[in-house]
Amino acid sequence: MMVAPAQAFSPNEVLAAEQVKRNVYVRDSVVAGGDALANPVNLAGLRWAKNPAGYERIVIDLAGEGTGWETKTPPYFQVAHDSSKESINVSIRGVSKRELSSAALSRSVAKSSLISEAYLAPNLEGDLAAMEFRARAAVDVESFFLVNPPRIVIDVRSKR
Repeated sequence: MMVAPAQAFSPNEVLAAEQVKRNVYVRDSVVAGGDALANPVNLAGLRWAKNPAGYERIVIDLAGEGTGWETKTPPYFQVAHDSSKESINVSIRGVSKRELSSAALSRSVAKSSLISEAYLAPNLEGDLAAMEFRARAAVDVESFFLVNPPRIVIDVRSKR
């Protein structure tokens, strides 16, 4: 699996993640956000749900240690969409522990009508967690983050 770094995209294709849903869906872009200096986190889980508004939501749950972690922004992350492969690549820095397995990741999105498969890369690069979601057809993506507890949210809808 190859996660496209933000440097591989032109500046107008790299968007800043916000702490709120804006209903701005993109293709062939990177959404980057989080805190590069955040304390290490645990990749605690992944949830998937179909929304009546016509999109599917992927939520990456993060957990931390000590007091105050739950009100912090997630560590630095990128969500990259590549329409040539219809893949959504997620990379998260600062992951010290993983409770999520590749099998659990796949089971989480098994009922998806938009995502055909999901993959969690082995822990080969220190504190980097990398995931790939393959779409069944052309999709648009929106990504943002939430706090209390920290989560990375990816909304996926059929291309319009």
